Amino acid sequence: MTIRVLICDELPVVRDGLAGTLARDPDITVVAATGDGVKALDLTRHHAPHVLITDIGLARRSGLEVAAEVTDPAWPAPRPEVLVFSARTDDATVMKALEAGAYGYLVKDAPSEELIRAVRALAAGEAATSGPVTRRLIDWLYWRNAQPVAAAQQGLRRLTPREREILLLVAAGLTDADIAARLTLQEATVRSHVYHLREKLGLRDRAQLVVFAYQSGFTVPTVPDAWSPPGRAQDRPERPRRPGRSPRSSRCG
Repeated sequence: MTIRVLICDELPVVRDGLAGTLARDPDITVVAATGDGVKALDLTRHHAPHVLITDIGLARRSGLEVAAEVTDPAWPAPRPEVLVFSARTDDATVMKALEAGAYGYLVKDAPSEELIRAVRALAAGEAATSGPVTRRLIDWLYWRNAQPVAAAQQGLRRLTPREREILLLVAAGLTDADIAARLTLQEATVRSHVYHLREKLGLRDRAQLVVFAYQSGFTVPTVPDAWSPPGRAQDRPERPRRPGRSPRSSRCG
């Protein structure tokens, strides 16, 4: 059985490196590679890959937009599994990838053997994440369960409207400079707001602000223009197993 893989990354050297790594496994075939999001969708329709590997940034359409489209129930079966291959491991980016339908997330310094295992796992209907990403997910789940939602919502009530607005944008992954431009504020003012947010909520860093935002109901997709096309977040509030995807092992060949 052969696992068909489509590679999507803006850098040719990365595409070539991934293809070379996967070529070591006789059961994996790279059917195409591109750095363009629109072309990625066309190639997915044409080749019906079992696994689509993508970075976040692509030309014309982002990797997250591509992931959301090819894993949507409206996409013709068979739909590929998505493996996000990125240098970023911050909470907001990982959560956006999961919301977009990815069941795999590897960092770009992952060993070659880990990449091959991830592709095989996804093709078999399993999930695959790098060690640092897995640790952050475990930390996030532990922190969420250790701090009751009611307590988080009580903390929200102490925030001013401006602080809530900035919390939403922090949760969406925006930098202080991005937030300053969005709200027409000085960057130093934004930094001051973020500092006071952390002090007021008793949180040690920006990552915990993101977790707090999720826990208290301020999810990333609720922020306008954060990443998703209009209506995507509302259409996918939860991530149940997508229909028509089991057993995946039967799709290889």
